[in-house]
Amino acid sequence: MKTLLVVNVLLMAYNHGREDRADFNSNRRFYQWTSDFGEYLEGMADTEQQAEPNTIAELQ
Repeated sequence: MKTLLVVNVLLMAYNHGREDRADFNSNRRFYQWTSDFGEYLEGMADTEQQAEPNTIAELQ
C-alpha cells in the first residue's frame, strides 16, 4: 500500500512538472513571437517615409 502511494505521488509530481514546462514553453513562444512582430513593425516603420509637417494646416 505504501509503495502504491509513493508511486502515485511521484506520478503526480512528474505530471505537474510536465504541465509547468508546457506552460513555460507556450509563454516563451508567445513572447518570442511578440518580440519578432515588434521588430517587424519597427523595420516597416524604418522603410516608410515619415511625414514632417511644418505647419498646423499640414496636420489636417
